[in-house]
Amino acid sequence: MNDWINICKLNNIEDLIAACDVAISYYVQQPEINATIIKAINFTFIGCNYVGNNCCGNQIEIKNLISCHYMSENDFYNYTDILNKNNFLYKI
Repeated sequence: MNDWINICKLNNIEDLIAACDVAISYYVQQPEINATIIKAINFTFIGCNYVGNNCCGNQIEIKNLISCHYMSENDFYNYTDILNKNNFLYKI
């Protein structure tokens, strides 16, 4: 986190310090990480939980969901259960 904070300060983007999703995206794209990046079309990254609470209402298509925010502990357990029961919803 200290490295990410310094990167944000150095580039005058301090509003991204708390943006963990942006930080993860930044780091996995660094050459020394040697990550395999899969770009999925028609999949979504949403700001609410997996059922749409906090912003998206009932507009969530769970089969197209890559990641989401504002998850309670129970949301994590419930969503993981859904993924496990449905063979992780999709295959890449």
